[in-house]
Amino acid sequence: MSRFLIGDTPRVAIDFDNTIVDSDFPVIHKVKENAVYAIQELKKAGWIIIIWTCREGEAKQEAIDYLNKHEIPYHAINDNPEGYEECGFINSRKVGADIYVDDKNLCHIDSWRLTLNKLLCLYDCNNE
Repeated sequence: MSRFLIGDTPRVAIDFDNTIVDSDFPVIHKVKENAVYAIQELKKAGWIIIIWTCREGEAKQEAIDYLNKHEIPYHAINDNPEGYEECGFINSRKVGADIYVDDKNLCHIDSWRLTLNKLLCLYDCNNE
């Protein structure tokens, strides 16, 4: 039995504001140090990346444009990627992920390099 939500592929839901970028909602200031690198590395390692944000409408589109401009990869935004419902899960407002990275987490780490290392270790440990 897999330790991951669906199959052998880890899924991470990453908040946008004050996690990927510094912002004073709805104003986006700059990308956080090492965020682009870390998220690109997660994608290279086979992770499914879901952007999880409270942004809607024009503010959500600004986030999408920002992600694309800065080549920050993602499989879905505020939604579950394909295959979620086929595995017997019901699509709801909360995206299904194995781990959530958010500036509001109880144990939030303010370093994308440390976050990347912890996530990749989690993946490697689950594959042993």
